[in-house]
Amino acid sequence: TMLFNVRSLQWDKGLLSRCKIPPQILPEVKPSGALFGKTEQQGALPEGIPVAALAADQPAALLALAGLEKGLAKTSYDLNCHVMVNIGNSPKFSTAGLATTPACSDSRKTAYILEGNVPTGGWAVHWLRDSLHLIDSIQETSAIAQSVQDSKNLYLVPQYENSGSMQ
Repeated sequence: TMLFNVRSLQWDKGLLSRCKIPPQILPEVKPSGALFGKTEQQGALPEGIPVAALAADQPAALLALAGLEKGLAKTSYDLNCHVMVNIGNSPKFSTAGLATTPACSDSRKTAYILEGNVPTGGWAVHWLRDSLHLIDSIQETSAIAQSVQDSKNLYLVPQYENSGSMQ
């Protein structure tokens, strides 16, 4: 939300005040493994199942890949391209535009990540498939890329426009 202070691990009182957001409308900040509540009866979902863990999309993927150790990293490539590295138990801030985020925490410590994101990184591959019809599936691009021995200094730098088309 950008209203969260990663140093104090609380909602930033100054930003909330400047944005005129009452803090009571925001959820309580808890460690990742805390009890957040229990399910209510909904269709086949029974009442009372504890919801006792919380991790966001990309940090959860890092943790699932055993990224609890400082220095371990993961990348993912879809419409967005992500790279993140576990930077240990204290926040460090990038001068190169990377985001510092808490990945997970318990009552004693917090694991922080440094994350880079290219929000339109995968659009070029979708454009090759959906607009130019040069490939049938995204998976084909791996074999094609590996078959190139020398690109002769040719680089593709996609430019995404707000119109939703690739130029």
